[in-house]
Amino acid sequence: MAVGERVWVLRTGKTSATTVTAITATSSKGLHSPVLLNGGFPVVDEIVTAFDSIEKVTLAKHGLKPLIATCKAMGTCEAMLDLFLNEDRELVTSSK
Repeated sequence: MAVGERVWVLRTGKTSATTVTAITATSSKGLHSPVLLNGGFPVVDEIVTAFDSIEKVTLAKHGLKPLIATCKAMGTCEAMLDLFLNEDRELVTSSK
C-alpha cells in the first residue's frame, strides 16, 4: 500500500473507494494471507483486504471449500498444507 493508492473501505455496511493519504508503519511476524471459504474479502480495521490478485481470490472462492472438504474426507490436509505453504508451513496449524 502506498500514499495515493485507492483502497476499498467498509463503513456502515457499505463499501466505497477511498484514497490512501497517510501510512503508519507497523511490524509483526506471521503469515498474513487471509482466505475466506465463502469467497468474501476479509475486512480489517474497515479496510477490505485481499491475499492476492482478484483472479486468485476468485479461484479460492470456487475451489477452496471443496478442496478442504476433500482433504478432510481423505485425511490429507496436513500434506496439502505442506505442499502449498512450503517454508511458511510452521506458521500455520490446521483445524482438523
